[in-house]
Amino acid sequence: MNKSELPVPREKVARRLRQVAGQLRGCARMVEDQKECADILTQMAAARAALSAAAALVLTNYTHLCLEKERQQGENASDSLARVFALWTAGPSDAIPPKSARRTTASPRRKRELQPRDRGKDTESQGSQL
Repeated sequence: MNKSELPVPREKVARRLRQVAGQLRGCARMVEDQKECADILTQMAAARAALSAAAALVLTNYTHLCLEKERQQGENASDSLARVFALWTAGPSDAIPPKSARRTTASPRRKRELQPRDRGKDTESQGSQL
């Protein structure tokens, strides 16, 4: 499938995003005009719902184009999906690291956690090692 054969045309996604931008400008205007908080929040909720709908369109395209491309490059499909869903739900700062930044082996701390603990140590000395 080439980029021109996306299930959701790019123009449709762009139009939805422009609509969301307009809704957000309207929210800002409401704040500047000192409108009621409940009315502002109602409009913000509508903008959030519209943004989520636009994200669903992008995710649809992702599953048809990008996911297949990553699979052909040897990427695990479930890792790819987890990464993009984490990006959407948590934002880029909290998402799973990009595939280029992931470690292929356990970190030294993780390796230590996987080893059996010494049973002869008291709980105070074990606590200070964590």
